[in-house]
Amino acid sequence: MDRSLAALAPPGPWLGSQSQADLLGWLSSIPPQLVRGTAELDAYLLDAGGQPVTDAKGTFDTDMTNMSHGLSLTPALSAGNGHYLGRVHFSMPNPWRGGVLLCCRMQARLR
Repeated sequence: MDRSLAALAPPGPWLGSQSQADLLGWLSSIPPQLVRGTAELDAYLLDAGGQPVTDAKGTFDTDMTNMSHGLSLTPALSAGNGHYLGRVHFSMPNPWRGGVLLCCRMQARLR
C-alpha cells in the first residue's frame, strides 16, 4: 500500500493492510498481537475515495501457523464507520495468523 493510501489508515498498530480493486483494508487486534487468549479483531474498510464501506458482510479466519486446528470462522459484525469486529479465542501460545474475508458492492475479497 503506498503512502497516500496509508495516510487513510486508522491508528495502529495493524496486523496487516491490503488494497484490492477499489477497496482499502486494515486489520488490527486488541491486544495488538495474536497471542493465547481472547482478542477482538477489527477490520477497517474504505473505498478508493476514502469513504467507509458500510455494506460489507464477512468473517474472520484464524488458525495456527504451524499446526492447523481446522476451520475457525468468526462473523465480522459491523461496528459502523467502516469497522467490522469479531471476538476470537486463541487456545494455544504458538504463532497464529488472522485474516478477514469481506464481501461488499463488487464482491471483492480482502485477505
